[in-house]
Amino acid sequence: MTLKELREKIDEIDRQLLLLLEQRMVVVDDVRRIKHEQGLPIEDPEREKKVKNKKSSVLSPSDIEQIFDVIMSIAKHRQQEGL
Repeated sequence: MTLKELREKIDEIDRQLLLLLEQRMVVVDDVRRIKHEQGLPIEDPEREKKVKNKKSSVLSPSDIEQIFDVIMSIAKHRQQEGL
């Protein structure tokens, strides 16, 4: 496979990742609404631990934690903006 083909493959994967992240943020909006209705805090440390405790055959635990730190930071910011 050529470098160009590999980069095209990466571009397609990135497109799919963005679509999934968009879907995640739509669900985050629903979570924000429910938390607001029930008077729950935005942050849930136990839930965050569970999310970051995913396993991967390629990514290290540290890599996974960094990825989800960013995703959850965006989600928390989104929840704060919506209140």
